[in-house]
Amino acid sequence: MDTSTAVTHKTSDVMFAVRCLNGCKGTAAYERLTSLHRDLVEFKAKADEQRRSPKGTLNVPLMGWLDGQHREISERLARYHFRPGINWHSAVGGECRSSLVAILSRKNPQIIKASFPITEGDVAMALVRLYADGDLGKVRLCENCHNRWRVAAHSNYRFCSKECRVQFDENRPGYHERKKKNQRQYRKTLKEMRAKGGDR
Repeated sequence: MDTSTAVTHKTSDVMFAVRCLNGCKGTAAYERLTSLHRDLVEFKAKADEQRRSPKGTLNVPLMGWLDGQHREISERLARYHFRPGINWHSAVGGECRSSLVAILSRKNPQIIKASFPITEGDVAMALVRLYADGDLGKVRLCENCHNRWRVAAHSNYRFCSKECRVQFDENRPGYHERKKKNQRQYRKTLKEMRAKGGDR
């Protein structure tokens, strides 16, 4: 698989997961999926901590926690049943690829009505693929409203909207003082530039 194809697959999973998480809020499926996301993020952090341990040392309590958490996550994923199929994601230009498709059932309900049924298992599988690719961190809740999921292509993509970014900044201690200082500096710089170049 070439790099551009791999990037497209990851991007489509990120966009798909964000769309579905925002679309199934207030349901039991949402609670299970957000719990899975949270547990996968925590599992990755602890596994990374173990990998950073000095060579030849084992953190036995941490290894025990990782083993237990691995079993628990695997048991939760066992509720979903999959079959080979083709996924089509219109969000990234109609990408079509083969994958495992979740089978609709009582334990795997449809969560979004679309041209094809999107089930809880489809979103769980996208989250697991993102975890395996190291891209699960790109599916994040807005740091201000903690209500909307968003695509965080970079670590500094923290908010779902400009309004949330502004509101977050305004609520930080010292915001008004920093804003006054920045405005004074801006006016001073502007005045110096006009003095050097003349008014235009």
